[in-house]
Amino acid sequence: MSKSKHGNSIGFLAMSALSLALFCPGKEATAAGTAAPAGMAVTKDEQAALSLAQGLSSAFQRVAREVTPTVVHITATKGDPRSRSEQLDARDQMLRRFFGGGGDSMPQATSFGSGIVVSADGYILTNNHVVEGSTNISVKFGDNRTFDGKLVGRDPETDVAVLKIEGTNLPFAELGDSDKLGVGEWVLAIGNPFGLNQTVTAGIVSAKGRTLPDSPQRGQNRFEDFIQTDAAINPGNSGGPLVNLQGQIVGMNTAIYSRAGGYMGIGFAIPSNMAKNIMDSIISTGTVQRGWLGVGIQPLDEATAKSLGFDRTEGVVINNIVAGGPAEKAGLQAEDVITAIDGRVTGSDNALRNIIATLPPGKTVKLSVFRGGKNIEVDATIARRDEAKIAAAAGAVGTDNRLGVGVSNVTAEVARQLGMGRAVGVVVTEIAETSPAAGFLNPMDVILRIDGRDIRSIDDYREATRSASFRKGVRIIVFSQGIQRVLTLRDSRMGE
Repeated sequence: MSKSKHGNSIGFLAMSALSLALFCPGKEATAAGTAAPAGMAVTKDEQAALSLAQGLSSAFQRVAREVTPTVVHITATKGDPRSRSEQLDARDQMLRRFFGGGGDSMPQATSFGSGIVVSADGYILTNNHVVEGSTNISVKFGDNRTFDGKLVGRDPETDVAVLKIEGTNLPFAELGDSDKLGVGEWVLAIGNPFGLNQTVTAGIVSAKGRTLPDSPQRGQNRFEDFIQTDAAINPGNSGGPLVNLQGQIVGMNTAIYSRAGGYMGIGFAIPSNMAKNIMDSIISTGTVQRGWLGVGIQPLDEATAKSLGFDRTEGVVINNIVAGGPAEKAGLQAEDVITAIDGRVTGSDNALRNIIATLPPGKTVKLSVFRGGKNIEVDATIARRDEAKIAAAAGAVGTDNRLGVGVSNVTAEVARQLGMGRAVGVVVTEIAETSPAAGFLNPMDVILRIDGRDIRSIDDYREATRSASFRKGVRIIVFSQGIQRVLTLRDSRMGE
């Protein structure tokens, strides 16, 4: 019997044992090999189930013994040692005079998390949000050995960071193949929730390919492909491993979904394959190099699939080909349906985007494509992802304009998601900290008019912001959260 089948059998029979223990009247569960009290006979079926349940418990213990020594507690100190007065802006200083504030030194914030040692010479995987902005990183093992951590590199778009400590023959964990992980499979989560070091919890894989619900980063070029689990994950678990029963790291715990701030049975982990690709790129090149195919894509709904003569909706339809990109060179066409890349199924636009992003530039892949009623294969050579070119090709601008607001054209799909009657205006994608609109506009707001001028496109937006007078005040009509409102933005620091 294979390990995976054995693990599934153990899990099923363990539940059977628990059911027997709870619901067989007049009987108590006894450990294998232990005599039952007088008058408490144990049937052969119960004994077999209890033995298998004890086997599952032994598997949990073995994995915990093997992996726990490789899990570290990370303390990241964040803050600027400059004096408080140097950092406070005029408004903050005014509030301080009215309401008080102690001390001249700026207090430093401290964040706590977990990490996974993945090499004997001290490379460590953790979450970007654990160490982002840190001025000092401390790494502590379960045996109380403490090391200074060096940030090798980080990737905010996947929430992965790589640290390095100086050491040799350190205990390290094996990274497994997260693509082989099955829904319903037993996993352990290990980390330091609430500062409680080396905590182990158990659960199953609840789902794969998740994006974070209600994520504030949605639509802002994040790469999300989370493993969902019901193994208990809490604050402090971030960066710790999700482990299968073979003792392999299949994920890195990174987030929870909770209305109360604590564990509610839904946690998310970055797949080990994604984390490994990011780590390898950071270590070998010092940067994160992502692949790019040069296509615009959208989910394949039932109506579109039917119109194309495709008999299912598991695939991604191409709606745009970027001129001069890898897709055009490979001969891909608009309305092609991509169903797989090198045999990996692309059942959603998010899955396709993530697969392409993890491919190294220069790699040639085989695309399974449905076109004109036939299944064909197309070879394409992946290029390096260039965010500026991608934004320009998609009809978008960054924050390098006088308003300091990045926008893109409103598509029919975006209009539908936002509850707009038709696709008009430009949608806000990012806002610079120094923008006059900071605190007034939010991502996914739609700008409809600027100083009485209708904004129908990126070109309208560029022209309107170019001629706007922020010293006098710029009047903007914006569609936000289902309603239209008028804003007047002023900034005396800006010229005419």
